[in-house]
Amino acid sequence: MKYMLLVILAAVQLVTSSTWSWPKMSKELCQSVPNITLPKCARNLVRYYYDKEIKRCKEFSITNCYESGDKFFPSMGECIEYCRPNQTLGKCWQKRNPGSGSKTLTRWYYDNETNQCVTFVYKGDKGNKNNFEYRDDCMAKCRYPTQYFNANKEQIKHLINAYITRKEEAKKKKAQKATAVIEPNNTAKLTINQTSVDEAVMKLL
Repeated sequence: MKYMLLVILAAVQLVTSSTWSWPKMSKELCQSVPNITLPKCARNLVRYYYDKEIKRCKEFSITNCYESGDKFFPSMGECIEYCRPNQTLGKCWQKRNPGSGSKTLTRWYYDNETNQCVTFVYKGDKGNKNNFEYRDDCMAKCRYPTQYFNANKEQIKHLINAYITRKEEAKKKKAQKATAVIEPNNTAKLTINQTSVDEAVMKLL
């Protein structure tokens, strides 16, 4: 009984310790690839992995009952830390936007100054993608590991500012590509280049 109590206390200390981290967290996890061939079951475990084809960390769901999920990252932040330090997080870097409307919905947004997810009141319409219904979802997709964020805060700020600048430039280029085509009846028709701003930004990375 005494031995069992010691084991339990040791386990609690391990889990609550500030130095505890995801099992086997290392750059080796950057090589893990989701197995989509395994039979599905009633499961939806969200994890993050590094896609070597596009050189970005991505979210996916484990829908089989054969994988524990330990060979993938528990959050986007950990994946970026180990696999792609210069990856942009566009929607997480957008400013808080309450949107428009008459609703008073409690939502969460990522504050890149504090590296925390904070509540705000969403009015129900429009706004932007830095808008999460649940704090855990916001934290998993946007927040960096604390130690990593503190050590790389200036670099992350530089990435954010560079991303915002590129996005603004992409918007200007998109506007410049809007051309007026004069039809036979002398009616002006506005033709817009359909390349989205996000796609334009991705090409600049």
